[in-house]
Amino acid sequence: MSGPGEPRRSNRHWNTTVSLTGSGFGPGAQVEFVDATHTALASPTSIGATSLTVQVPSGVGPGYIRVRNGSGASNKVPVNFHP
Repeated sequence: MSGPGEPRRSNRHWNTTVSLTGSGFGPGAQVEFVDATHTALASPTSIGATSLTVQVPSGVGPGYIRVRNGSGASNKVPVNFHP
């Protein structure tokens, strides 16, 4: 999986939609946003076999994202959403 480009350093991405690319995405997938203090799960707003879009939850700080589905979880992709 690849993330939304270079690591971000601004809260301007909270509540915006980002695109993720990879393989094996399917119905029921969720995107896990993890930072030092919490984990947030978000359902994609659109999904295909090789890409999905998801809204970045408010409050997400530096950490990682990954996609979870019934067959497991993707690799972790570092992100820097600074509060």
